[in-house]
Amino acid sequence: RQRQMCIRDRDKDSMASYIQKKREMGLARMSLATKRQEIKKLDEDADRAEKRLRQQQEQLQNTHGKFNDFLRQSNMEQDAAVKRADIETKAKQEKMQEAKKLNGQILLIETEKKKNDE
Repeated sequence: RQRQMCIRDRDKDSMASYIQKKREMGLARMSLATKRQEIKKLDEDADRAEKRLRQQQEQLQNTHGKFNDFLRQSNMEQDAAVKRADIETKAKQEKMQEAKKLNGQILLIETEKKKNDE
């Protein structure tokens, strides 16, 4: 009889150990499933962040290109404005020289006229 009790106790211990191991396995599986879900969520977050980063890089490149085009156009307009200013300055100087020359001729004619009137 005592032997039967020993066997039963051993069976109970074995059963309790078996149940404990099954419980631990179930918890480990749940933990693993949770970790996999977390990894999947982190991967999705990383993918979204990379996509946003690529879009921002493309936008930055487009903005950079537009800015370079603007600078090129601005430089061309500035060069044209400088050329126009140079041409206008030269024309003004020529007109001023012509005006001085004409004033000199007027003074000469007036001087000759005064001499003739005398």
